Formats: sequence, structure tokens, C-alpha cells
Amino acid sequence: MGLTYQQVRKYEGGQNRVSTGALLRIAEALGCTAVEIVAEVERALRPAGEIPSDGEAVEIARQIAALPVASRQSVVNIIGALSGAGVGYRAERAP
Repeated sequence: MGLTYQQVRKYEGGQNRVSTGALLRIAEALGCTAVEIVAEVERALRPAGEIPSDGEAVEIARQIAALPVASRQSVVNIIGALSGAGVGYRAERAP
């Protein structure tokens, strides 16, 4: 890739920024696109609990909202367990 050990170490430590050319070479070596790398970095840097603004999150929210109340509660509890948030969901009961 044309990078020295010192360059990689500075990239990893945040001392130097990765140039566009280096990012493209890294992506090629990893068999992915530079966009995928940037998206993964953005996800990793997102504060815990922050709701992503991508279309996938919106679609998931729509699908969960379309479920019956009891199912929504179960799905939210499963997501909480998987994410480590452990936050339960209390739905209002229908009369």
C-alpha cells in the first residue's frame, strides 16, 4: 500500500489524517470501498444511544410501529438486550 509502519501508527493514534489517496489504497487492500470505511468510522464514533439518521433506521422504526402493541414490546426488549442498553419498553394498553 505504500505506507510505512510509522504512518500507520500515526493514523491509528489520530496524530495524522489519512489522505484520500491512502484511503483509496487501504479500501482496495481490504476489498471494500472508501465510502464503506468512512461509514464504519462514523458509526464507531457515534455516541452510544444516538439514533442513526440513515434510511435503514427509519425503515426499522416504521416496521416496529406497524406491529401490534404486544409484539412491539417484545421487539424493543430484544433490541435492548442485543444492544446492551437493557432498556425495557412499556406500552400503553388498549382499553
